[in-house]
Amino acid sequence: MQGDPEVLKVLKRLERIVEELEDINGVLKSPCIVKAIENLKIVLSGERKKRGTESYDHYRAKLRLVELFLKDGGSCYLEAEQTKISKIGYRPDAVVINDDEVVIIEIETDQRRMRKKLKRLKKILDVLRDHPIVSNRNLRIVFGVFGDLKYDVVKYAKDIGVEIYRFNVDLVKIV
Repeated sequence: MQGDPEVLKVLKRLERIVEELEDINGVLKSPCIVKAIENLKIVLSGERKKRGTESYDHYRAKLRLVELFLKDGGSCYLEAEQTKISKIGYRPDAVVINDDEVVIIEIETDQRRMRKKLKRLKKILDVLRDHPIVSNRNLRIVFGVFGDLKYDVVKYAKDIGVEIYRFNVDLVKIV
């Protein structure tokens, strides 16, 4: 069905509609238009529905980082409940466990929330390093972000050893 010329034509048309809706929303800033854009992107990606309360971009970014860190094998826990990290009062978006490292993945669309998460992480970093899933493994904390970040946020992340990847068209590591 995807190779059908009519379907391809319709998908191209939907892509143009998404671009137009994004332009319109730049002026109107309507939650309804945002929802329509997310739903159309889901249709274009082949996904059946939005995942829980996450936006389409948040969900796709999380999967993209998980794929990046799972490329050599390992286990992945989305929402990280099965890792018991939430018992220390912290619940990352995803945790990837490989033989020699644990990668905690956070996706953030808002700098203010990212700053709060970074401060929280700094407070519990020692507890995280002592957590049973991290024993005898390296701990990496990775944030996926959209758009540009202020210098102080990047510096703070770098100071506590957090890696940052920015999502534009492609995934780019900035710290």
